[in-house]
Amino acid sequence: MEKYTHISFYKFVEIEDPRLLQAELQGMAKSLGLLGTLILAHEGINGMLAGAPEVMQDFMTEFQKDPRFKTVYFKINHAETQPFKKLLIKVKKEILTFNEAQIKPHLKTGKYVKPLQLKNWLEEGREITLLDTRNNFEVEQGTFKDAVNPQIGKFTDFKKAVDEKLGDLKGKTIVTFCTGGIRCEKATAYMMEKGFTDVWQIEGGILKYLEDTDGSFWNGQCFVFDNRIAVDKELNEVSSKNKKS
Repeated sequence: MEKYTHISFYKFVEIEDPRLLQAELQGMAKSLGLLGTLILAHEGINGMLAGAPEVMQDFMTEFQKDPRFKTVYFKINHAETQPFKKLLIKVKKEILTFNEAQIKPHLKTGKYVKPLQLKNWLEEGREITLLDTRNNFEVEQGTFKDAVNPQIGKFTDFKKAVDEKLGDLKGKTIVTFCTGGIRCEKATAYMMEKGFTDVWQIEGGILKYLEDTDGSFWNGQCFVFDNRIAVDKELNEVSSKNKKS
């Protein structure tokens, strides 16, 4: 058995008092010896934690007892070493900075397509447009075959790309994607506000697609936001000599 379990998760849900939740989670995570970062806001929660397998299971079980988080999906990895140095639980304006107050993914977001269903669509040659919502650095690491790259430096630039570059995609079936799904929640909500009518997102993001399929139609590696830096189609850490700088 690996020494540490690493989880990442997010949930867009209305949190009336993030400070109260911060205190509750601080106490729970500290008592279990967990390290990592959690971001809290009125719009939800986003974060990564790591700890011993048995206590991590205790955390997930207790966390999901809260009705707001009952349906949270945990992405789980295992490691020989603790990937985090400390525990940080922060309250911010947004769990994912987008600077667009009217966008509320817990009320309206794009439709979800499961990874295997998307693979079937691509194999069938269905007329869909794959849209990468990640920044240029991440796209250079790897992306889906024939995907549209909006050429952004940071996620907040996605709004300008929609407004100025992607208008010709209106009326088309668009499937957005990002590493774990969180950016697509806001990206699709914004596109719908701007008149895009058939907007989808991969449920669980790129990582779930690679986990549930054989990686068909994906080219290159996938940048990840933890100590692995990047993973290949089999979700194995890319060796240092193959990592792009």
